[in-house]
Amino acid sequence: MMCGNLTVAFLASLIGFAPIGIFGDILLVEAAALFIIAGIFDLGSSIGTTQFKKVVLSSKEEFSPGKRDKAEQHTIVLFIAGSILFAETILLALFDLFLR
Repeated sequence: MMCGNLTVAFLASLIGFAPIGIFGDILLVEAAALFIIAGIFDLGSSIGTTQFKKVVLSSKEEFSPGKRDKAEQHTIVLFIAGSILFAETILLALFDLFLR
């Protein structure tokens, strides 16, 4: 993932864009995507969503605390990864601000 970001930033610098700005934008979009996916995991395994699917979509799926715990673990991992990318974006912005 990181190598692809650096490649895009390098190619953008050849066109005339600031590579730090492009790299920061890419990191911010990736962090946002991870936060959205984490929210979908958490919402999809909640008891309310399970009951909604059961009533509206005639699903046979029952709520399972084990399945909820597993989805919660995935959510935590994605949230931590998104937080790290967001922190990198902030550090990159500070680096760009103070060392220009």
